[in-house]
Amino acid sequence: MEISLQGIWLVGWGILVGLTLVSLIVVSAQYRTEPCNSVTPILLSRAFTTDPWRGIIIAANLFAAIMSYYINIALITLAFVLFAAAFIISMFDTAMTHDELILLGAFIIMLETFPWWRNIRNPSIWWKIHWCTTAAAAISCISWISLDKICSWWYITEYVFFWQLYLLVYWRIDPAVFFTDKFRTTRVLNGS
Repeated sequence: MEISLQGIWLVGWGILVGLTLVSLIVVSAQYRTEPCNSVTPILLSRAFTTDPWRGIIIAANLFAAIMSYYINIALITLAFVLFAAAFIISMFDTAMTHDELILLGAFIIMLETFPWWRNIRNPSIWWKIHWCTTAAAAISCISWISLDKICSWWYITEYVFFWQLYLLVYWRIDPAVFFTDKFRTTRVLNGS
């Protein structure tokens, strides 16, 4: 059996988007006071640093690191290890280190998925558009990064950036790479 690694990445990304939305809804329900009223978006890290979401996100990032290692992209593997470490470190109430690890990991992925860099053969127009819109979402996030509010409509740009950032890795995966079943046995037909 062969399974496309790009297909696995897309399924994992879809699961991640779903988990993100569920965690935001569940954790936002805790903020029923003004100005949030459990409707205004909260910071994604605020949702992901609560239990059980922290453990799920750490596991998801470690799984992404393993997949990145499998496709032999060391810097992307490092980025996902940094993301996992950021959520482990956040248990010890060091927000600044958490933020720095997230920013460093995001920078590494943006650099490693830059379609006009290195020896990338014929990057598609969709990859280029995706990278540019991810960069625009990053700039939008940076514009409000100094906010210290529990909730804000600006936080939607963080969600979009986060989702696009993880999906950018899809373009770096060679379409010819498959997970394969290496435990095949040859069948012998009776009477042959």
